[in-house]
Parts: sequence; structure tokens; C-alpha cells
Amino acid sequence: LLLADVRYFKSHLPEAFRGALRSLSLAERSGETPELAAAYASAHLATGIIAPLARRYQRRAMDLAHQINHLPTYAWVYQAQGIAAIDRADWRRASAALNLALVVAEPLGDQRRRAECHGMLALADLLQGNLQTAQERYAELYAAAQVRGDLQVCAWGLIGQAECLLQQDADSQALALLDVANGLLAENLGSTRAEEIWA
Repeated sequence: LLLADVRYFKSHLPEAFRGALRSLSLAERSGETPELAAAYASAHLATGIIAPLARRYQRRAMDLAHQINHLPTYAWVYQAQGIAAIDRADWRRASAALNLALVVAEPLGDQRRRAECHGMLALADLLQGNLQTAQERYAELYAAAQVRGDLQVCAWGLIGQAECLLQQDADSQALALLDVANGLLAENLGSTRAEEIWA
């Protein structure tokens, strides 16, 4: 399941599609479980270019989340809905779904889900041209990750801020942030490869 999501985020859509369907096939064997709902949510993302199929998986993910009433599952299903809405430039639905995921993830203490949702909300702002809001969100993401010692999310925050600065022709400031992110990743993770930054 995770490999399908990684391939989706790396924009390797055919591989993401195959991976999601394979994960779904395996998860269906386990019956009505959180893993099956998560597989439906991942299939929703991977099949986004085939709208009727994507909607079908989205409904199945949400129906099963309601049926099993498992909060971490709700958080992933909402997050997947938000990401899919970003892909369609449906900003209102993206914000609503990602904020629902945050509401669910907060009492669970799911820091990873919270970071991913905050990052996606910042990305939505960036893509809409709300550069100041996006930059503030990325700065908050970075600050929170520093407190937790989450180096990968620190890199997301720094890279996101740099993207905002590049859009504002603040190239030298952007480069400085990218240098910090590069050093942080190379020193602590041993790599600056994109798939290791974003996965």
C-alpha cells in the first residue's frame, strides 16, 4: 500500500495505479478492515484520472470507514480525499477534507498525518497563488518539525518556503533555504533524492 502511495507522490501514475490495485486485491482478502479502507483510499488517488472509477473507490473508502468506525482510517480517507481534490484544483473540497483529517488526527496524536495534511494545505495555497499564506504554513510546518526532530518534515517546510520565495523572485533567500534543507538531509538521512524527501 505504501509503495503505491509513494509512486503516486512521485508522479509515477501507471506504477501507482498497478500498486494500488494490487494492494486493494490483497486487502480485499482480509475482509472489512482498516487496511481495506486504506486501500480503497489509495486506489481513489491512483485512479484520479479515471473520474468514475476514482469516485467509486472514494465512496467505498468512506462507506467502509463509517462501517468500521476506526479513527486512523477516517484520517487517511479524508486526507486522500483532500489530495485528490488538490489534483482537480477543487480548493474548497481540498481544504474541507484536509481539515477534517486534521480534526481526526489531532486527538490521536498522529503527528505524521498532521504534518502531511498541513503540508498539503500549504501546497494548495501555493498552487492557488496565495504565496504569503503558503509561506506562513510552510514556516509553521518547519517550526513544528524542528520541535519534534522530524528531519524529513523540516525539509518539506524549508523546500516549501523556498518555492514560495522563488515565485516572489527572492532567489537568494530561496537558495539559502534550499542549502539548509540539502545539508540537513545529506547529513542526517544520507541522501537528497526526491523520493526520500517526499515519501
